[in-house]
Amino acid sequence: MLDIGEYNTLIVERLIVHGAILRDDELGQEVLLPGSLMPAGLKEQDEIEVFIYRDSEDRLVATTETPHVLVNQFAYLEVKDVNDFGAFMEWGLSKDLFVPFKQQPHLYRVGDRELVYVLLDDTTDRLVAVGKNRVFFNKDLSKFEVGQEVEVLVYGRDDMGYRVLVDKEFNGKIFDSDCMVAPERGAIIKAFIKSVRRDGKLDLTTYPEREVRQTSSEAEILERLKIADGKLPFNSKTSAEVVMAEFGMSRKIFKKSIGALYKQKIIDFTEEGMVLIKDTDLKN
Repeated sequence: MLDIGEYNTLIVERLIVHGAILRDDELGQEVLLPGSLMPAGLKEQDEIEVFIYRDSEDRLVATTETPHVLVNQFAYLEVKDVNDFGAFMEWGLSKDLFVPFKQQPHLYRVGDRELVYVLLDDTTDRLVAVGKNRVFFNKDLSKFEVGQEVEVLVYGRDDMGYRVLVDKEFNGKIFDSDCMVAPERGAIIKAFIKSVRRDGKLDLTTYPEREVRQTSSEAEILERLKIADGKLPFNSKTSAEVVMAEFGMSRKIFKKSIGALYKQKIIDFTEEGMVLIKDTDLKN
């Protein structure tokens, strides 16, 4: 089966009145590239990269147009039209991308821009977009550490701050107190990881470093100690895998943080791990 919603490299099998018939050598499957989308000079046996999707009559078709998003990706798109069945998003192709009403977290309006996730509907074999898309955020945050610089798309706002898409696939939040300047919805900005949360989300700040990396990690370790009645079975020799699983930070940052807490005489080390010897609060 041709990869719907993705780019496919195909061979020009033959030229016809309505365009070019393209073939996948491995699958033996053919698809039409309409004449209006054919590049000048295209000839039989040429290789061509095309995007595959279904047209308004539910036929597989190839296009040389460039979509703003591929299948299994997030995108921030504009609502072009709304009818009795749902909304249609402009995504760079002649046929707009459909978002059913039941997949809208609120009623979409023409001209609005919304964060959607594109998927291949198992029932219709068509590409659709969904606005109720939290389940599709990547929750494997192992590549992130506190203080790391990332690119975020500001796509929403609530009473506490801004909802952001991190590196095009992760769920994040920038609280008002962590914004130097209020970002515009739709803006793509640089931010820093403030906290790697166990629920699969990221807290971020737009303040460059500001000792965010170590101070946040120290506060996390201190909070864990308080919850554990002042004792934890971890120290500088704890493995990187255990540190990431338990604290959501790299071993390097963990060692620097417990070292700083030790120097401040907030914790001490024993054969079993570390103990809290001074009850205090760390401010970010």
